[in-house]
Amino acid sequence: MKKGHTLLGTGYTHFAVIVIDGKMFILSGWDYRGYSHTDLMEDKRYYFLDDLKDWELPVKNARIIRRSKLDTSFIRNQVNWYKNESHEQ
Repeated sequence: MKKGHTLLGTGYTHFAVIVIDGKMFILSGWDYRGYSHTDLMEDKRYYFLDDLKDWELPVKNARIIRRSKLDTSFIRNQVNWYKNESHEQ
């Protein structure tokens, strides 16, 4: 992600988030337009968690939420996106 990038998260319908020290961070996002939210949640591992593991992002305590649950300004603010090197667990 480029510094100052204003289109972060554009087109994503679902996000993986994690809370660290009381602050929520976005781990990643996906565009699943046309998919049933219920179907996606029934197989979270396939649709979301395996990606996080492949990308070496923390899977433990990650929550999957719909775009409608996050404010657009939160999504587009680079500081709200998790970076491995800046958040040790």
